Order: sequence, then structure tokens, then C-alpha cells
Amino acid sequence: MGHGQWGRFGHAVAAAGDLNGDGFEDFIVGAPYDGEERRGAIYVYHGAEDGVRKEHTQRIQAKDINRELRTFGFAVKAGKDLDRNDYPDVAVGAFASSQAVILKTRPVMTVVGNVRTTRQTINLDEKLCVTEFGRMPW
Repeated sequence: MGHGQWGRFGHAVAAAGDLNGDGFEDFIVGAPYDGEERRGAIYVYHGAEDGVRKEHTQRIQAKDINRELRTFGFAVKAGKDLDRNDYPDVAVGAFASSQAVILKTRPVMTVVGNVRTTRQTINLDEKLCVTEFGRMPW
């Protein structure tokens, strides 16, 4: 699975809500002795139509957050929108450091589209579809 021996993968698990906005519930798994110098990591797993994806979609190590953190992932709690941006945030405890970290989730991409027609009426039985791609304004 990509996590190291003795990492204590699964020491903490938390339902995270729908982190990626795909309509399926996601979850976080803590591994407090995983990663560089065994300082801890968390793994993000996304839900899918047929259940849980087999591979994690993101791994966040203690070293990515703060060089002082130890046992990052000892406790995890998720699913609350602390910053009111309509995305659930994640709290991760680091017992040996007497610290907790709040990881705020946010969208990484926004897709905008539009459809234009020169017809006044559209007959859906025609089953004719013509698409035209133009340059985006940016």
C-alpha cells in the first residue's frame, strides 16, 4: 500500500465527508510512526461509485507540515467545515509534539461551461449534435 513497516497505519481513522466534491464519502487514515524519520503521516482515501478506491489519493507527512511534528496522525477528526467554504476540513493530532494541525480543504479547479445554439427550437429526436470549441478568455 505504500506505507512503511511499523507506521501503525490505521491507528486513527475518520470519516471526512466529501472532500473532492464527487458525491461520495471520503476518509482519512492516520499512521503516526510512518514517513520520514517515523514522524507520522495521514492518508486520504476517496470513495467511489463501487466503494472505496484501493489506493490512497493523497499522503501528507509530518515533514510537509512542520519539521517539529512527531506522531502526526495519532488522532484524526474530519467532516466539519471550519472556514465556511463548503468543504470539510481535517484536524490531525501529533501526540508526541503536543500539537494539532487543522488542514483546510479547498477547491483546486473550477470548470465553467456554456452552450449556445443558433436555432430557436431544438428537436431532440434528430439526434444531431454539433459542437464548436472556441478559445477560452484567459
